[in-house]
Amino acid sequence: MTTIEIRDKSIARFNEVAGKKFDAGVKEHGTVLTEVVTLDDAEQEITDLWHYIQALKMRKELYEKTNNTCSNPECRGCNCG
Repeated sequence: MTTIEIRDKSIARFNEVAGKKFDAGVKEHGTVLTEVVTLDDAEQEITDLWHYIQALKMRKELYEKTNNTCSNPECRGCNCG
């Protein structure tokens, strides 16, 4: 995959999910984001993201350590590869 293909796939996925995620947040919170968001909110979201990334890294390391050859990016340890 080329860098351009990676970029385009990444942007396409963002465009696929970002609007829906934003709209769901507006519906859930019932307000305008610019009126309520704080730097603390952003910090909390970044912290969640940090933990998600660490968990994914640990999963990857575990699979590599146990020689799991699954190529399914959605695999949650089913050894489906």
